[in-house]
Amino acid sequence: MIRAEIRLARAEMREEVGKTADSAKLLGVGAALGFFATAFALVTVTLLLALVMPAWAAALVMTLILGLPAAVLIARGKTKLSVPTPQKTINNVKENVEWMKSQTK
Repeated sequence: MIRAEIRLARAEMREEVGKTADSAKLLGVGAALGFFATAFALVTVTLLLALVMPAWAAALVMTLILGLPAAVLIARGKTKLSVPTPQKTINNVKENVEWMKSQTK
């Protein structure tokens, strides 16, 4: 009976993993298409700007419009980035070392 339950659980998990994988694929393809759509929208804006100024200036304006916020976001992210440390584990190890030292005296 337990083996049958385990088999049923495995079958259910395989089915659920399959559904999740299909959803992940759809999300990935959608995200990729959204990225390209955004890139083409930016090219369109650059070309529109090129109608009223030289093409090099339009490209420079778009570079600044996109580059400055990117630089700010990267700088903020770097300041908030921290490597997680297992503080509880470190404290437990220190306590264990102290306990072992006290036991050997």
